[in-house]
Amino acid sequence: MTSSSLLDDLLADLTAEGDALRAVVTGLEPDDWRTSTPAPGWTVAHQVAHLAWTDEQAVLAARTTDAERWPTGKADWDAVLLSLDFPNANEADAIFKATQEALSSTPIVGVIRNHEFTRLIKFISNGLHSHIIRDDDENFIMLLVSILEAAEKNVRALRDQVVAERLSQEVNSVRKLQES
Repeated sequence: MTSSSLLDDLLADLTAEGDALRAVVTGLEPDDWRTSTPAPGWTVAHQVAHLAWTDEQAVLAARTTDAERWPTGKADWDAVLLSLDFPNANEADAIFKATQEALSSTPIVGVIRNHEFTRLIKFISNGLHSHIIRDDDENFIMLLVSILEAAEKNVRALRDQVVAERLSQEVNSVRKLQES
């Protein structure tokens, strides 16, 4: 799967999600919008606004080419947070591989449910940089920001190591030329 087809698939999923949400909320009365949700302090209106904003930002991040907003380009993402068991195990494996191919220099941080923990071995042996475990209530047990920062720093260090090795090879080549 290419970067372009992965992006097209993600944008299609976002569009389908928006269409499904619109179908659910179309025709809601004003009192319905004020109905509480399982999220403490949130109403249906809060939840829908949150989902709409998140989807808008995802589309913007995927489509933008504005040099001021993304000076290093979309291929230079700091990290990718990826579910390792959604929508199902097989599709998650394929999405992981496609993401690795499309964003080969970007660290992937996997999110997995506690009862799926043993599946991590496969992902780690195939290049997963880090992982976060969800508890039984689907919350993140680990500190998300810390994990993402650590994964990004790890990849930067690996990139710096490659650059240092290349510079060392160049210096050695120049020395050999000078000696001859």
